[in-house]
Amino acid sequence: MPRRQDTTELQAFRFDSRDCKSFRASCTAHERLFIRIRKTDLADILKHTTFGTSQIYVRAEQTESLQVQPGESVRVKTKTTEFSFEVSSIHVLTSISQRPRFVRTAILSGSFT
Repeated sequence: MPRRQDTTELQAFRFDSRDCKSFRASCTAHERLFIRIRKTDLADILKHTTFGTSQIYVRAEQTESLQVQPGESVRVKTKTTEFSFEVSSIHVLTSISQRPRFVRTAILSGSFT
């Protein structure tokens, strides 16, 4: 029997549910995306003090494949505000246990506007 990994890919990127806040987002290809933002980054985002590159975790609905492209803007909605995340690069997270076998999750790098 294969040995279970000590950390998952999400934990390696520090996107564990304990360290992040979850929100809904949308873009041109998707109306409903699930995202996670690190709690340490969220305070800077809400105070408009983020500079440089940040990362978010994104997941498409179960019946959809993720169609976010570099250069696209993802609109994030919190309870009190709405802001945009400009995508510069994508790191695809794969799982052999998911069906159907299309890409649904990724880590997006970019900047908040």
